[in-house]
Amino acid sequence: MSTVLITGATGFLGHTLCPYLVERGYRLRALVRPSSAWAFLRPLGVELAWGDIRDAEAVRTATKGCRAVVHAAGKFRFWGRREDFFAINLEGTRNALEAARRAGVERFIYISTIAVAGAPRTGTVIDEEYPTNPQDDYQRSKLEAERLTLRYHREQGLPTLVLRPGAFYGPGGRYAFNRLFFEDPLKGLPVQVHRGRHITFP
Repeated sequence: MSTVLITGATGFLGHTLCPYLVERGYRLRALVRPSSAWAFLRPLGVELAWGDIRDAEAVRTATKGCRAVVHAAGKFRFWGRREDFFAINLEGTRNALEAARRAGVERFIYISTIAVAGAPRTGTVIDEEYPTNPQDDYQRSKLEAERLTLRYHREQGLPTLVLRPGAFYGPGGRYAFNRLFFEDPLKGLPVQVHRGRHITFP
């Protein structure tokens, strides 16, 4: 069976995605930093490739022999240095794309974010054709990485797919949606979303 490389395997999405894929018979390799919380991957039988997404050589080594890449590694914060967002989210994606091209992978899946749409008007339905309007360096870096991914498809013939998920929530999550919809109600606190207005994601 061919191997699938997962970047960002130790993140919130990776904690759910890796067991899901293993249960369905996929053989996984994960690019992980020694300092990350990778221990849960061992019992799943995931092969560990040590390295950082910013290290092009480490990414190339991890990608060799893989049939597909799911690139979920990224820096997500509401604040931070511009250079950090772009070094990880854009240049890290460049490393992953180039490694995938060299390895001849059959599919490259990039996990972007619905946030590249910016702050649309209340009641606006956002689809694939909705104009992007990033508001901060996180969103800008993710949009630039999207564009780079699609350029590799057009110019290099790499089979790519860009996904723009909404907010993640669920077991093990430490983000605001978990607090708003699970932790606070369990404490008897009222649910307040965006000044009392509704926010919906597909």
